[in-house]
Amino acid sequence: MIDPRFPPPKVDVIFADPQWVASRVGARALIKNAIATAWENMPRRPPNLQMELCVTLTNDAEIRTLNHAHRDKDKATNVLSFPDWDHYSHIPVMGDHVPIGDIFVSFETIRDEAHAQEKKLRDHLTHLTIHGFLHLLGYDHIEEKDAEAMEALEVKILKKLGIKNPYFEKL
Repeated sequence: MIDPRFPPPKVDVIFADPQWVASRVGARALIKNAIATAWENMPRRPPNLQMELCVTLTNDAEIRTLNHAHRDKDKATNVLSFPDWDHYSHIPVMGDHVPIGDIFVSFETIRDEAHAQEKKLRDHLTHLTIHGFLHLLGYDHIEEKDAEAMEALEVKILKKLGIKNPYFEKL
């Protein structure tokens, strides 16, 4: 049961590439469930915070352009997050939904990684959605201790969703 003091984020999902629909992974419901579960399991979340975010399901060409423009890396990647706040504790608690940022996910990279790692596409998309969402909330993996904390939280959330540890070699 959802605690009314901690409403789940409002998530808009944009299908910018038809490969996502053709994959039949049920991306819209999967993404909304992954983000709601992640929020339910966040430590020290502020009550009455009504967040809004957008997840764009795109392709390697678009994500490569974004990666080059914003991170100076001229290559495709699996997920990019563009947070509006440094940390979720900085997000103002207001009555309406407050935008917290955008997540972009590339179909080809996710599909290829799932295949290479022998994972279900649904599970890999779920993991990377959670990963991207945590970035919007201020988590990062630049420093080893921060990476370990972020990965442990991802593993905890994924376990709640019945998905095994994607970092089996690390943890």
